[in-house]
Amino acid sequence: MTETGINSKMWSEEYEKKVIRILQGCESVTKNREYYHIKSSFKLEKFAGITKICRKKDNKIMTTKTNAWQIIRDLHNACGHKGEKKTYKKVAEHYANIPMVIIKQFIEQCERCTEKTKKVYSTGIVVRPIINKDLNSRAQIDLIDYQSLPDGQYKFILHYKEHLTKYSILRPLICKCAVEVAKELLNIYLDFGAPTVLQSDNGKEFTANIIKELGTLWPTLVLVNGRPRHPQSQGSVERANATVENALVAWMRDNKTSSWSLGLKFVQWGINTTYHDAIKMEPNKAMFGQPTKLGLGSKIPQEFLAAISNGITEENMDEILKIPDNESCKENDNGHEIMKDTMPENFEKYNIEEDIYNQEVTTDTLLCRLLVLVKYLKRIQKNLHQKHR
Repeated sequence: MTETGINSKMWSEEYEKKVIRILQGCESVTKNREYYHIKSSFKLEKFAGITKICRKKDNKIMTTKTNAWQIIRDLHNACGHKGEKKTYKKVAEHYANIPMVIIKQFIEQCERCTEKTKKVYSTGIVVRPIINKDLNSRAQIDLIDYQSLPDGQYKFILHYKEHLTKYSILRPLICKCAVEVAKELLNIYLDFGAPTVLQSDNGKEFTANIIKELGTLWPTLVLVNGRPRHPQSQGSVERANATVENALVAWMRDNKTSSWSLGLKFVQWGINTTYHDAIKMEPNKAMFGQPTKLGLGSKIPQEFLAAISNGITEENMDEILKIPDNESCKENDNGHEIMKDTMPENFEKYNIEEDIYNQEVTTDTLLCRLLVLVKYLKRIQKNLHQKHR
């Protein structure tokens, strides 16, 4: 087996063509051990009309060396120029054979990532993140000074973080007075609920003034003024603010604009939809209990979205994503009804008895095949009964 073969991570375009010929049943292909391994491990799938090779066990796409660089660039930009591990997590959601080493090489050459400001943290201090068991038991607020780069009337950034889920909310501020901060916090609390303890590294007096203003705006709201963070955990706050600043700079340069108040929402989205080491998932999933949805981008990889026009109808979406309509049917030349789109092209090759003992076939797939088979046979039986009457 060559290094571009089935056991290697990255495929060449020539090898991809060979796999496609095998999966299409080309008779000129030699039926050796590699042939049967490919037949049992991979399949052809269509995404927005484009045929791709997918791995059967997880339905992830197999790509080539030529396409890998563009895929990494798109997903790296989409997650806000995060590090190699978080970029790899994004790539691995849809692709099976893009290794970490290729992602490392890309990030080393990424212009935005090399321009990031390297923060200097105190040495010898152990970072101890605050751990909570309940949602909204504790929240942290920090102010990031952007007076050196004002965006119209906005000169500060409010960074609000819920500690359990690590969910971040970013808001532009005109000034850092307690009244302005309290108004933005009120909008957040009315959407997500209020924490029991509110803390800030800007001092207990500053936090007390904010709580006082919130009490004026919402008299029934009672908050606890949390003690300032200990030096042992101070590093985590600095890192969180550095992440926001670096992501915001990258967004402004990618979009060639200095309007950072507009970019805050996109940066917030990128932070909350990126894998977090402390909670072992995305903050967005921790907050809402399910994976992030992003239009059709949640169902098919980003590289295929260009083939789909924005605002398509749901009927066209079903056709693109191959979502079967179990109620629709059509008649063949003999007058027998067969189910439209629910019968796969290789339906006649289904072997239910073998599938039962095949570990690569999931229970859901097996049940779907059985249901399709039963419904198809019932239609044939019905038509035969009507024909002989």
